[in-house]
Amino acid sequence: MERAQVRVWAAAALGILAIAVGFMVPLATDTVRPFTPEPVTVEAQLVRAVGQGVWLAAMLVVLIRQPANPLWRLILGYLLASQIWVLFWPLVSVSGLVPTDAQKLTELFDNLPVGLFAHILLAFPTGRLRHRSDRIVVGAAYVASVVNPWLAISLGLDGLVDPMSRAFQLVVPAIGVSVIACLLRHWAEATPVGRRQLWPVVLVAPFDVAVQSAWYALPEMVNDSPIVPGGPVQSVLSIAVPAAVLLGALRLRQRRAAVADLALILGKPGPRRELQAAMAQTLGDPTLELAVPASTGDGWVDVDGAPYLLPDPATRTLTVLDHGDRALGVIVTDPAVGVDDPDVLVAVGSMARLALENEHLAATVRSQLDDVRISRARLVDAADAERRRVERDLHDGAQQRLVALAMRLDVARTTDGVSPAVLDEVAAELHAAVAEVRDLARGLHPTILAEAGLGPAIEALAERAALPVTVSAPAGRFPPTFEATAYFVVAEALTNATRHARASTVHVDVRVDGGALAVSVRDDGRGGASVDRGSGLRGLADRAAAMGGRLFVDSPENGGTTVRAELPLPA
Repeated sequence: MERAQVRVWAAAALGILAIAVGFMVPLATDTVRPFTPEPVTVEAQLVRAVGQGVWLAAMLVVLIRQPANPLWRLILGYLLASQIWVLFWPLVSVSGLVPTDAQKLTELFDNLPVGLFAHILLAFPTGRLRHRSDRIVVGAAYVASVVNPWLAISLGLDGLVDPMSRAFQLVVPAIGVSVIACLLRHWAEATPVGRRQLWPVVLVAPFDVAVQSAWYALPEMVNDSPIVPGGPVQSVLSIAVPAAVLLGALRLRQRRAAVADLALILGKPGPRRELQAAMAQTLGDPTLELAVPASTGDGWVDVDGAPYLLPDPATRTLTVLDHGDRALGVIVTDPAVGVDDPDVLVAVGSMARLALENEHLAATVRSQLDDVRISRARLVDAADAERRRVERDLHDGAQQRLVALAMRLDVARTTDGVSPAVLDEVAAELHAAVAEVRDLARGLHPTILAEAGLGPAIEALAERAALPVTVSAPAGRFPPTFEATAYFVVAEALTNATRHARASTVHVDVRVDGGALAVSVRDDGRGGASVDRGSGLRGLADRAAAMGGRLFVDSPENGGTTVRAELPLPA
């Protein structure tokens, strides 16, 4: 069994034991307290046990839901202090103390519940006192409930007419008025989220404090009224106050349960406004706002895309949702949301972060699919253009030469005595046609690339270039499609450097870098090249993307051009 579970079971057993002893001992002794003649009734004991049972339930809810919240310790202390007489009675029976000594011993702690009760009310729901005035009031309550009886016993004073007892009778109502004032201040300062948790206690507790204060201040008058201790009013209040505390604690549990529903909502894709509404409902904060980075990368926008200025963190709670070093969004909430139950805000923020990350990934995938569709269309267009170029080159070059050659041969066949000059012209035309066809075939797929590999093919390109080219390339072989893509990247970059960049030198570097074939062509030309400006580089980018790679072009004005392709190699 885990340590947290052991603590819950131990606290529950201790509370149940205290309630059981407080219920059974007075019935067994026929008196509410061992040293007073006040009779006991089963009905009064049942009411008292029910109220304490509700206190126990509130304590367990807080302990299970918020183990770090000290409120559960205050409630447990209040339960035990409320049974101080009956818990000490067995000690009197077995210790041999005379009744007078036992009475003095228990009187020292008889009023301790007054201080604990004030502490619980002013510390609800976080278990911590918020203001200096709260600490003063609670401190005064503890002093009055513990120090005053100690002084009275030490000075040998007893009876309602003693000055010390009369002072206590006046101090308790003053403390009660202060407690009510502090509660109303908490309500006035609370945000909408805080008020939803405070309202049960603020609604009920002042009545109970007023009744107890009246009983201490005017005991003779109260004994003849409906608010007499053990009467109907106090019986109802003894259950209503812990029920109000329990209701506030259960609201925290309900909000925690709503987090599971939020997970189901966020698991379905939807607009950001629905995400914001779902988080606001889960956290119980209608003022919740969600801001995401602007598409321009400058500032924030709200769920509708309008510019949004983040508020001052002193007035609102800002929960940043990030993924690595990238900000996905910011949740702006009521400060009370993170005070009473910070774990809920953390859980909601985690799920919102996951939803925004999924949205970002989905948008990235959609963008990549759009790029793939566009690149496929460009590849088809490029293939058609290349086919038309081949047809045009064949028609205008080798085909024309072959047609002319066929006509010369027809003339030669019908002419007697063909001269050697005619045969020389026919041979020259044949060689020229063969050269044009060879050049055309080399443009489609160089023979040297297939036979010798990428390095020698790039060296051949460098030798035919019209400007100095230095080459650094590995001697090994790569898959044919990778070699062809790298070759055409170098060829296109050399063509651009010669025709457009007015470069004086070019450096080609080919290497295997991190499992990818990296091809870099750098010139010292005038720069200004862009993938979007020419069909050649755009076609290379599409070709690299089709193989899972990327093409980068760095070409500042008057700063030269670097064309780099990264082609991930198969394992």
